[in-house]
Amino acid sequence: MNSEGTGLSQEKTERVHDQGPSVIFSEFMKSGWATTDLPDLEPLEVVTYAYSRRQVLSQAFQGVRLILPAGELKVRAGDTDYNYRPDSAFAYYSGVQGADATADAATSL
Repeated sequence: MNSEGTGLSQEKTERVHDQGPSVIFSEFMKSGWATTDLPDLEPLEVVTYAYSRRQVLSQAFQGVRLILPAGELKVRAGDTDYNYRPDSAFAYYSGVQGADATADAATSL
């Protein structure tokens, strides 16, 4: 896939808000954190898969900001809420599933 004919420019210009944080700010953000009660906490296996999937998707749409919405709460018959379920694409690319997902959330690539 490419962005030919979509009016999107492949050229990326550096803007003020695209610049990385300063060294001083980075060091400040790394310091002063409380020790954790969960020292053996490991990321879920899905994190690795979701990261790989996002990389492939980002390569297919280089230079384009992609926003993947989690979805919204659904109501049936005007007064009964369905149990919330995140959009499949959101779960596939973010790794956030089931009860961990929040309605109206989004992830960007």
